[in-house]
Amino acid sequence: MRNLERTQDFLDVLICGLPSKARINRLLLMLAAYFDDSGSDGNGPVFVLAGWAASAEKWRSFSNAWQAVLDLEEPRRLSYFKMAEANSRREQFWGWSEEERDQCVSRLIAVIKEHVSFGIHSLLWWDDYREVRAQYPRFSLEPYEIMFASLMIGAAYRAHTARERIEFIFDDQGLLGNNAAYAFDIARQHLLPSEAADVIAGYPIHRSDKEFLPIQAADLYAWHLRSVCDKSVTAGTLQDSGVLSQFRGVPSTFQILNKDELTDWAKRFEAANPTGWTD
Repeated sequence: MRNLERTQDFLDVLICGLPSKARINRLLLMLAAYFDDSGSDGNGPVFVLAGWAASAEKWRSFSNAWQAVLDLEEPRRLSYFKMAEANSRREQFWGWSEEERDQCVSRLIAVIKEHVSFGIHSLLWWDDYREVRAQYPRFSLEPYEIMFASLMIGAAYRAHTARERIEFIFDDQGLLGNNAAYAFDIARQHLLPSEAADVIAGYPIHRSDKEFLPIQAADLYAWHLRSVCDKSVTAGTLQDSGVLSQFRGVPSTFQILNKDELTDWAKRFEAANPTGWTD
């Protein structure tokens, strides 16, 4: 329950100074990032950044429902949800059967589907990124920076069309937080037209995925996207995901940063400033 209270308090702070109409139209985009299994060294095929958007009021309702699932006593209560632990049935999921784990995940997916406005994700293929970096040596943006800027642009356009404001809340990943702030500046100053940039409420905010319940929903989504991409590459053909299929019907926005997309980014980057983007 402590994490629920922290989540509710944080959401209250975000919207406490807003009139009721503004509270309804303030979208909060919760994001989580997944690299390959070995970390951020790029040994795996794909890097995924993914999450969910909903209003602050919807996230409050979501948090109560999510906590209710965590509090179920059979097979035992969970202090938080992390998909990597659920998948391996370790840590909090030690001793759970696959059926018990899958039932828990399905209950949490039902909570997500009931509350979110849309999903959003960005995929980057490491081999494409390395090839483009070699071709454009002054293209100094890191994968996380490109993906966040790309994702932010897509989310901003969607919010602009719906006449909503949007804030970005990230899984707290240390150095990646600084990279997200840098990407935020790049996208806002160099890539977004003013009418789309105006819907962004402020700099990205960071919260622990073990403490902040909406980030746990982003974790579940991002983990499965990364997993199905890895399996598809290994198998040489697109693999279906029983978990991701449960999200059918939920609106989504996505960017696939393949070689052509990254080449376009590199060209725009070098054209904007031959020595790299600065202030």
